[in-house]
Amino acid sequence: MANRAFKFLTIQAGGTPQPVVGSWLTTPVTQGAVDASYAYSDNVQSPLLLEVNDSSVFQKGDYINVIDPGTFLAERGQVYSVPDATHLRVYGLKNPHPGGAYGTGAWVANGSFAQSLYIQSKAGNTGPLYIGTGPQMDSSTGELLMTVLQFVAAGTQPYEFSTSRQGLANTETLSQYWIDGTTGDGYLPSIGEV
Repeated sequence: MANRAFKFLTIQAGGTPQPVVGSWLTTPVTQGAVDASYAYSDNVQSPLLLEVNDSSVFQKGDYINVIDPGTFLAERGQVYSVPDATHLRVYGLKNPHPGGAYGTGAWVANGSFAQSLYIQSKAGNTGPLYIGTGPQMDSSTGELLMTVLQFVAAGTQPYEFSTSRQGLANTETLSQYWIDGTTGDGYLPSIGEV
């Protein structure tokens, strides 16, 4: 077990929750691309190339959840490699997924197993951060909402959220955590990785 830090991440579009750690597809995954990845065998897949907005929060071996906006249908895969800043090669996807701008391209959530999660809001944010457990979370009604991190002025110790440490038998999946807030506000996530 080790701590895994990411980087300052930014709320992409206030009012549209995003994975705490993740990105989105900028180009769709077509059924043709999926079929081609299984060209030699129905049981063995060649790595499928995904184009994402930011691949820096993934590494080889990470699990991912690809979640389609609107339907919230999800599919799990695993990262084979991270060839550059905007691509992932993955195994396990069998269905097409939409691509495009944030909110229309499928979310790609980092699904690493964690024994704890830590999120600190960035000092100088302009609004609160809402942390919940799904893309359908609603900050006005509290649906699927776990906590609210209030904003503080620059130079003030920011608020934070953490889950308690779990044992190896009680790990959680990072992709179950979602965040929303004011467009452009930042936060710093990290996990106790298993």
